[in-house]
Amino acid sequence: MSQADIANGEDNVVMRWARAWSAQDAPLFLSLFADDARYCDVALDKAFCGREAIKAFFEGTFTTFPDFKMEIRHSAVTADAAAGEWIMSGTFLGESFGEPPTGKSFRVQGCCFMRLVDGRIIEHRDYWNPATFDRQVNDASPAWSRSHVLAKH
Repeated sequence: MSQADIANGEDNVVMRWARAWSAQDAPLFLSLFADDARYCDVALDKAFCGREAIKAFFEGTFTTFPDFKMEIRHSAVTADAAAGEWIMSGTFLGESFGEPPTGKSFRVQGCCFMRLVDGRIIEHRDYWNPATFDRQVNDASPAWSRSHVLAKH
């Protein structure tokens, strides 16, 4: 693959993915995925298979973090793969499976990798550091853990 085979810019699949997150645009988000796509949050050891499970994960995120945003720092896209470096941010304002919100904001750097088939995401993987998230939103309660906040979405 040559440098000419890599597409960068404002309107690639990674940028549209981030725009959908930041605008809470479920139809746009789901349009990026194949029907049998798999979305993996590697940091949380969670996988969501198929559009309905991906939609539930997407929408559940905004229950807990109503101001959730994704900001792309860098992206690269080829015919069969895409990658992006991003910063996710938001505020823990909604209850998450019995865990009360802390009202604290977070800003966490991460990256994603996507496998594409016919221009749609067939597999998506997010990589980020849960310890960074924990330090920013933890309310110091011994019962609190990111697994209660994020992993069940």
